[in-house]
Order: sequence, then C-alpha cells, then structure tokens
Amino acid sequence: PLAENIYAAVANVIKNVGSKGPCVIVGRTADHILRENPMMVSVFLHAPLEHRAKCLVERGEHATERQAMEAARKADRQRENFYNYFTGRRWGTAANYHLCVDSSQLDDAQIVEVIASYVEIRRKNGRQRPPENK
Repeated sequence: PLAENIYAAVANVIKNVGSKGPCVIVGRTADHILRENPMMVSVFLHAPLEHRAKCLVERGEHATERQAMEAARKADRQRENFYNYFTGRRWGTAANYHLCVDSSQLDDAQIVEVIASYVEIRRKNGRQRPPENK
C-alpha cells in the first residue's frame, strides 16, 4: 500500500536525521519512530480549541473563529488518525511524551525556555525513554 510505503520512507529519513545529532522534528510520529534513541525528547504541545482558533484567525489563516475551529477540528482528526494508525498508540496521550505543554498558558519564548530547560535537566540526569503506552 502506498501510504505504508511513504510512511516507511519518511521513517527512514527521520531515523537518519535523528541519528546524526540534535534536531527538531515536528509531527510525523517522530516520537514513535525515534523511541529507541536514548537522546530523543518528545514534546506534545496542546491548547484549548478556542485558543487555537483565535491564533489561526490572528495569523490570517482563517477569516472567522468558526472557520478556524472547523479547520482545527479537522486537523486534529487527521493527526489523530495518522498517529493512531501508524503507531498503535493514542495521539495526545500524555504518557506517550516526555513533556506536555499547554501553549495557551505561555508565549512562544516561554515555551522554548520550558523545553530547553527540560532538555538540559534530562541531559544532566541521563536520558530515559517514555514508557510504551497505548
């Protein structure tokens, strides 16, 4: 099947990039693909639907909050279906990630600071993979 072949190719690229040193990979089930890499840190950013819709409108991606909410719901369904299908785990389940951050509570610079602090503490303490949860 085409989807599985494309996924396998993407997974190979992610493994290759992840094996070469520090990098940031957004989505594509990279947390699952790199789960055996002891250097991997997985982060899940989330926010209430209303906040995400407001941000989409402010960035000019949608004209109204209603349109933005519909788009966000659709994107969530697509992400969830993709993640669940290819990993056998549930998208958005906190136990699948090292760190979960509600992005509605912090600005971008603060989110970067939280993640960087977490990575530094993990580096000092030694790395551990998150448990394999479903």
